[in-house]
Amino acid sequence: MTREASFATLPMLLLLLLVSAVPLAAQILPNEASRRTADVGSWVSVSVDVALDTKASKDADGWRGVGKEGARLGIVYTAGFAIKKLVGKERPCATLSEGCGIDNPHFSFWSLHASVACSAVRVKDKASWILAAVTMAGRVLAGKHDWIDVGAGCGAGLLAGLIR
Repeated sequence: MTREASFATLPMLLLLLLVSAVPLAAQILPNEASRRTADVGSWVSVSVDVALDTKASKDADGWRGVGKEGARLGIVYTAGFAIKKLVGKERPCATLSEGCGIDNPHFSFWSLHASVACSAVRVKDKASWILAAVTMAGRVLAGKHDWIDVGAGCGAGLLAGLIR
């Protein structure tokens, strides 16, 4: 299978995984403690994904690879914050009694966690795909985003991930 064919099929597999998880996570978790656990889990999974991408980038292309990773993250954060500010979509957690914590309740679209996790996805590395899926599911279960937010964020991250 060519690299281009692999790159075309892996996002489809990720999409199928997410779509199959929708019935299980159609709504956010029922209590504040479980939502907090999902939130922390999404932070851990995205952090591990980025750390593994940093190592893989440095191993593959030295400091130039790390610089490219920095460019990917810079693009994702700049575009993500601009879109969040422009769209102003309310987070699902905004309607909960505990609110959204430190997160801006009007910064739902798109998920920066998802875009960062998906920008770190490496085509042949199954672990990076799994970490991205765990990150996205955690954001939905925590009530920070809906599936549209994480899907759009992942799409933006995959585009940024082309900088390799």
